[in-house]
Amino acid sequence: MANHRSVVDDPLVWALFSFKEFCGNISRFRYILAANDICFTNILYNHFFALGRCVPCVRGDGVFQRGVNLCVDRLSNNGWVHIFPEAEVTTTPIRIKWGVARMIADSKLPPILLPMWTRGMADAWPNTRPYFPRIGKTVEIHIGTPIDTAIWISASPMEDETELQRRKRLADLVQEKLYALGEQVEKQKFVIGERKKNSESLKRK
Repeated sequence: MANHRSVVDDPLVWALFSFKEFCGNISRFRYILAANDICFTNILYNHFFALGRCVPCVRGDGVFQRGVNLCVDRLSNNGWVHIFPEAEVTTTPIRIKWGVARMIADSKLPPILLPMWTRGMADAWPNTRPYFPRIGKTVEIHIGTPIDTAIWISASPMEDETELQRRKRLADLVQEKLYALGEQVEKQKFVIGERKKNSESLKRK
């Protein structure tokens, strides 16, 4: 899972793979939910995004829609599903959607969750017109610690936890881990920036 800061977050993230790594593991490559009203609006788009293992997601159809069902099925068969829990491009952290919680809760195999945090995506491809890539920009991809969600699932604080309560608890945990990574990354960048300023100041003296 990762934060969502640009419409090209997904393809840019996987540029970290070498051509050999990508082609050698393409049968195991990720599935990802994609906005139905943007990525699946005509026959050409339908085929293009389907070949990229994009799964249609209809905003407002809830956590039991067909796209989420397919992702649960892929996870249950030890597949890889990448997701943006925020469910929309946003410049600041927001409350995540519950679809990711349902995927964790309903998968027959509790998935391993890998938090990722990106910086600079919107600089490389802005979210405002004109929509074209900006050359020479820096994009950072920070990888967090893998999380065994089986521990989350079995660690309910309530004996009679309802399905709704469990989904909320899991969503809260996902949000906590994702944004904790983001805070850690931003704090590190701030410290590095301050050290650089101090170093330059000393050189001028």
